Amino acid sequence: LMVTSLVLAYISFGSDPSVLWIYALTAIASGLNAIDRPARTAMIPNLVLPDKLAAAMALRQVVFQTTLILGPALGGIMIASLGGAVEWVYLFDGLSFIAAIVALRWVPRSVPEFDPGQNHLQSVREGMGYVLRNPLALSIFGIDLIAMIFGMPRAVFPELAKETFRMGPEGVGLLFAAPSVGALVAALTTGWVSRVRRQGLAVLWAVAAWGTAITLAGFSVFSLVLTLVLLAAAGAADVVSAVFRATMLQSTTPDALRGRISAFNLMVVTGGPRIGDFEAGLVGGIAGAPASIVIGGLACLVGTGAMAVWSPSLTRYSTDEREGVSA
Repeated sequence: LMVTSLVLAYISFGSDPSVLWIYALTAIASGLNAIDRPARTAMIPNLVLPDKLAAAMALRQVVFQTTLILGPALGGIMIASLGGAVEWVYLFDGLSFIAAIVALRWVPRSVPEFDPGQNHLQSVREGMGYVLRNPLALSIFGIDLIAMIFGMPRAVFPELAKETFRMGPEGVGLLFAAPSVGALVAALTTGWVSRVRRQGLAVLWAVAAWGTAITLAGFSVFSLVLTLVLLAAAGAADVVSAVFRATMLQSTTPDALRGRISAFNLMVVTGGPRIGDFEAGLVGGIAGAPASIVIGGLACLVGTGAMAVWSPSLTRYSTDEREGVSA
């Protein structure tokens, strides 16, 4: 990842940087992230005590949401202050990886159990088989897809800013930032999550709160401030859901499969919003941006209700059950 940023800086210093190289390097960086993030996530249960896992996942969300807000903001400030020179931003990003490499000094060695005779295809098949045979894992991924596909209206934010609020890039920026701000505030105040026993039920309520806030945001377009507040509330609910989903997934998955299940989870959390962008844009093109937000929010609520009925493994899951199995 450090090298990809430095190469992006190198080609940006040229007079006519290749768009093909930019696409290729972005794709390579995404592929590297698909290796890095599941591995880091899978290590967490081996680094903290079981009763601290929910708190660790909350802290992970704090880091994620902070970087999601500060990264683009810092990049925009640097580009503006340097007269639009993005090459220096790429260079700074590349050099910032030195801090991450140094931080590895304090990360203990972690080697999961694995079958040395198993080839890569068998390994992938085993991970997929675990997900398909495990009702709880299927429910966790399913409820996340419902929330992201139907309740993620980011694709219509530019249209909403332009046609409804009569604003330019600053309006788009506020709409995109609002869920992350709410998510960060929620992540910073999730000290209570370790005391929740019925974590599956908490996920359902959190996703229902997400869908409700998104629906109300579609009805509140007469006021930009109110819309931003509701989007922030949606982001807060999403973080609560994410913390509990990650805690359940990491604590119930066998150590030997944790990396592969984390990779599958990454595929869901990155692919779901892209499908959601398509859905929101398609409905927005037909009915308008506010209607797209309302329809998506309502569909999320219907899907959450269906999941609550269809998946007793999710509604009944509790940490007491998990501790009983561990004992």
